[in-house]
Amino acid sequence: MITQNTPITLLNLFALFFRLGCTSFGGPIAHIGFFHHEFVDKRKWYSEEEYLQMVALCQFLPGPASSQVGMAIGLNARGYMGSLISFIGFTLPSALLMMSFAFLIESNRELIESSVLYVLKIVAVAVVAQAIWTMSKAQCLDAVRVSITLTSVFLAITINNPFSQILIIMCAGFAGYLFCKPELNQINGKNYHTPKSKRLSILLITTFFIILFAAPFLSNFSNNDLVSIFDSFYRSGALVFGGGHVVLPLLENELVSTGLIDNEQFLYGYSVAQAIPGPLFTFSSYLGVLSVDNSSPIIGSLVATFAIFLPGYLLLVSLLPYWQTLCKNETLSKAIRGINASVVGLLIASFIYPIWIETIHSLLDLIFAVLLFIALIFWKLSPLKLISISVAAALIFDLLFIY
Repeated sequence: MITQNTPITLLNLFALFFRLGCTSFGGPIAHIGFFHHEFVDKRKWYSEEEYLQMVALCQFLPGPASSQVGMAIGLNARGYMGSLISFIGFTLPSALLMMSFAFLIESNRELIESSVLYVLKIVAVAVVAQAIWTMSKAQCLDAVRVSITLTSVFLAITINNPFSQILIIMCAGFAGYLFCKPELNQINGKNYHTPKSKRLSILLITTFFIILFAAPFLSNFSNNDLVSIFDSFYRSGALVFGGGHVVLPLLENELVSTGLIDNEQFLYGYSVAQAIPGPLFTFSSYLGVLSVDNSSPIIGSLVATFAIFLPGYLLLVSLLPYWQTLCKNETLSKAIRGINASVVGLLIASFIYPIWIETIHSLLDLIFAVLLFIALIFWKLSPLKLISISVAAALIFDLLFIY
């Protein structure tokens, strides 16, 4: 649990999340695994229960789930400035990379074919598997919770609906309330730096809805590219549940269907976004460059990035302090145990698709992933060391193959 004696300054917090932003490959589910290793296993800032409750809240809310987990950690550590610093640190590396790809995309199509990106995808498989392994041992301790987890896996795989995750979590909470035994969570709110203001929370939620409904009218009347970009990306960020992969059809409808970006540019950029570290929502940094005229591509990228993350930030910051209070309620604690079990199920479902299916294509891929998993679980190798060793091996392979 984060306490007032936690030795973390804003600068250190930025450096920590910047490092995570440079090394967290594999998409939103993998990021949750990286955060788990850093803040639960390594730094002991949170217990399994506390961490999974944050993940559950972020799965409830629209927006980039893994980035919201990072914002929540920053908010708990150093208040509103901490939430902003953690967001900037985690987002900046991939945003800069995607902005650069937007300028270089036509002349460097071979980038996604390198052995390095192939290896990093396999590493992401191992990292997610490690997170599932650790969380399952902590949360799936009886027949009821195992049943909730397996049911969540089945429903998440079979139901193709943008709102399926939030419905699964709600049903799991109800099942937990009916069948799980109560267990009060030892979350002591006074040990957090999380600010709590009902007026501010109401103001932030109201702002969320005002922007959502006012932006389309401003876009229609202003006839300004930047206002239109803000409207399109804010709406996409506000209506997507489940993280980065789910935003694809929303952005495609906003940009490709309207002719702002051609389909080839869109899909190529999305494939690159999945291969680099950091949040998948920085796909917006790439799209923002291509969505405006040549006079302001960098400003377009900044506006698109800000707009797509803003709704998730407004909701997370306004609701997180009260989520912690609710977690101490004896009756609600039963529902939370069911929710935690369902979060594990959602992780497993996302691990199966898209991570496993889109990454493991051969026996060699499988063997490599198993070896990396063993290195994480039994050799206690950190994800950062694992990435460094794997990238070095891939570079050597590329040199040998080329020369």
